Amino acid sequence: MNRNTLLIIITAGLAALAGGVIGARLLAPDAPPELTVGTLLSEPRPLPEFRMTRHDNAPFTREDFRGDWSLVFFGFTHCPDVCPNTLFLLDRVVKQIEESGTPPPEVVFVSVDTVRDTPEQMAKYVEYFNPAFIGLTGDATNVQKLTQAMSVAYEFRPVDDNSGEEYTVIHSSAVLLVDPEARLRAIFTPPLKADAIANDLAKLIAD
Repeated sequence: MNRNTLLIIITAGLAALAGGVIGARLLAPDAPPELTVGTLLSEPRPLPEFRMTRHDNAPFTREDFRGDWSLVFFGFTHCPDVCPNTLFLLDRVVKQIEESGTPPPEVVFVSVDTVRDTPEQMAKYVEYFNPAFIGLTGDATNVQKLTQAMSVAYEFRPVDDNSGEEYTVIHSSAVLLVDPEARLRAIFTPPLKADAIANDLAKLIAD
């Protein structure tokens, strides 16, 4: 699968998640808040049962999403640019929401690199960006349950350079919003802007 094909798959998956949003708003008298940069799903998508491991070695399941809003991002710790840039941005989002006096969402970073990203590796990585961030790792089966439910595409590729890495991962760069009922509620796609995401989240959390 080449890069263009993967991008087509990612785009198609995100389009499927957002499908029907406009029609639902036209039909519903009590329409949800209009988002500036995010796309609100017309029907929240319940997450499947899964079991992963937090960066502190504690278990993490679907039930751990309940009760809080969560921003979820998929990637891997050896990512050269997209993952660190996105996690820095999510740190800014959290701080802006905190400054407004609103409880911020949890940030959950899920690794798709089940071989290299151990809990210990995840701990060193996520705590660098924000000590409150949660890093998740697990086996391929549980990773696939989440990525399929959230229409996140990724692909492993060999590395032909002098970096010393055997492979890299091409993956979706969308940020997913999970609501307090453990349902996929909205998606934020690049270009990602901290101010705009924080404003959209404030509307949803207050709704």
